[in-house]
Amino acid sequence: MSGGSDADARKKQRGDLMKQRSGKTAGQIQRFEPFFFFPSARISLSPGQRKGIAHILGTLLADEYILLAKTHNARWRAKEQDHRGLHIFFDAQYDQLACIVDRLAQRMRGLGALTPSTLEGFLRATRIDEDPAPLDGDITISNLLSNHTSLTGIALNDGQVCEDHFNDADSYHLLMEITEEHKKMAWMLQSLMHQREYEHVL
Repeated sequence: MSGGSDADARKKQRGDLMKQRSGKTAGQIQRFEPFFFFPSARISLSPGQRKGIAHILGTLLADEYILLAKTHNARWRAKEQDHRGLHIFFDAQYDQLACIVDRLAQRMRGLGALTPSTLEGFLRATRIDEDPAPLDGDITISNLLSNHTSLTGIALNDGQVCEDHFNDADSYHLLMEITEEHKKMAWMLQSLMHQREYEHVL
């Protein structure tokens, strides 16, 4: 298959992911446009490569930030008898997501780009839908699981684009690590759902 055909296939795959996993069409998503505050001579990437990579990382950062807010909101809404246990659970996932956000921002700055910095900008760029309030606790957990599953695929695809199209091994490895972290958080949420289902039967 030719290079052009590979690029077209990857583009279609990304569009399909956005439609299937976020409920938004590509036309409804206002893409993040990176702004560069200095040319980084230490990075052996062209300006065009750095702009393309920053665009990918900035959009993913918006996704992660919205999921971070949703996770914090889930902690606030915990009302069950085991609310302390849920607070601890969601605190741990919140801390993991905050670390992911920081790592993406640091990589963008290393590329010489400014990160998205407003809630309005995050909401325009994200592929993650907000939840209406209030939601049942089980539905909230299910939605978070769906978001982590979506971001597992998105981060994996984005990492492959960074490596194959932009020849950026550092961003690729970062996004592969983020993929694995989302897999683990999704597994924890799935386990929590199974535990709650078992307790409801008793």
